[in-house]
Order: sequence, then C-alpha cells, then structure tokens
Amino acid sequence: MTRLLELAGAHHLLVRLPPPALPARGLTPAERAVVEAALAGLSNADIARARATSTRTIANQLSSAYKKLGVRSRGALAHKLCEPTEQRSELLSGAWTLVERADSGEQRWAIARPSAARLEPSELRALALRAKGASLVSIAQDLGVSEATASRRAKRGMQKLGVSTVTELARLLAERG
Repeated sequence: MTRLLELAGAHHLLVRLPPPALPARGLTPAERAVVEAALAGLSNADIARARATSTRTIANQLSSAYKKLGVRSRGALAHKLCEPTEQRSELLSGAWTLVERADSGEQRWAIARPSAARLEPSELRALALRAKGASLVSIAQDLGVSEATASRRAKRGMQKLGVSTVTELARLLAERG
C-alpha cells in the first residue's frame, strides 16, 4: 500500500476498487480461496505454492467453482464477479494505463498513469471479446481478420491498458462496466 501511495503523485490516479462479489453460498471455503486468488491474477502454480497443495488440486477446485458459478474461464469469472465502477471510465479508453494493484484487507486499490496511446476501435472490440472468454479464433471471425491479427490487436490493447493477463483484463473491463 505504501508503494501505491508513493506512486500516486501529481500525474497518477489512485482508485479504490470494489471487492469481487463472490456468492454467499455454493462455494466451499477452499473454492472461495482459490477463486479469490485467481481473481487477484495468481497462476495455478502460485496458488498451489501458497496453499501447499498440487496444481492439479487447484485446477480441480477452480473447475468445480467455474461450474457452480456458470463460467468457463478466468476471464469470464472476473467479468462475472467484479463490480463495475465509474472511476475507471478513462482506463478503458486508454487515456490511463494501469500501473499497480494492491489489496489491503477489505480494500483494493489501483494506480493508473496517463497514457499516450489510445485504443483503436478494433483493439477495443478484441479486448472486450477476450475479456468475456472468447477464443482468438472467434475474435478473428468477429473482426474479419486472421487469428494472428486478432492476437496482435488484443496484445497491443492489453499493453496500452497496462495489463498482462486475460484475468486482469476482464477484471479491469468489468470494473469499468
């Protein structure tokens, strides 16, 4: 949190994010913990190390949670569970780039900096589809381009937004609304 506050200077935006809205029932405590870690952007291997278990166990717990929540991917999970906030309107347009996130108890924070690069309409469409769990093949078909072009547009858009995983992207777009 201290690092976040240091970064939030005159040219940075400090935004308080809502916690993910996990359902009160249905998930076991282990599934809930694994889902929260996945939403935080941790890989299965990282979650397994933190929970002192195997990556296969984590994959099984995530799979079970996906079924209970009616989703098929981490991106769809983040899209479904992260509440939108109006504070992120400029992030989606590419006017701001995500710099860092932090969790502090019940509060989640993000810092964004002004971005020189704006999202192209095709990048925005590719990112919106990718965040909802669409495959690159289906994105390419939707955009009328090759799979490689769809991949490049999604990657370039993610770089402009300052996110590195589809989970972070989905969470960012879900928070934007």
